[in-house]
Amino acid sequence: METSLILPPEAIDISDFRWAFDMQTLAENNKENSASVTVNGDRGIYRINWTVDMQIGIPTLKIDLNDRVILEQNMNTYLDRITKAYPPGKPRPTQATLEEMSLQLETPEVTALLVFKNINISADPYADAIHYYLDLSSLYLQENP
Repeated sequence: METSLILPPEAIDISDFRWAFDMQTLAENNKENSASVTVNGDRGIYRINWTVDMQIGIPTLKIDLNDRVILEQNMNTYLDRITKAYPPGKPRPTQATLEEMSLQLETPEVTALLVFKNINISADPYADAIHYYLDLSSLYLQENP
């Protein structure tokens, strides 16, 4: 049983964001399936980490500001929302909405927007396991005032 969602071809308003990152390509080129990028902002140095748990495929986003963690969020809650809206079992890819294929996270310091190109969720009832694959199209970041 599987769910396969794809991002519809449409424009995304990113005017509220200062930086864009291609974390998926960085992660795929790294043997540890993680990506890290550093950017200098008005408040200091931001380090953005995207790490995928290879056992089940659930990624975690971590953002540090001047070596202090300001955001650490795995995608469990987001995937629960997606799974509830699209239970595994559809035989072909489904075009989801931009709102469903994106996740906005905020802290006092930053706002991050994650936009996923496709999401695959597969349930293996024989192994009693669920596996996830999230293809992160882009991560947008803005410092908050």
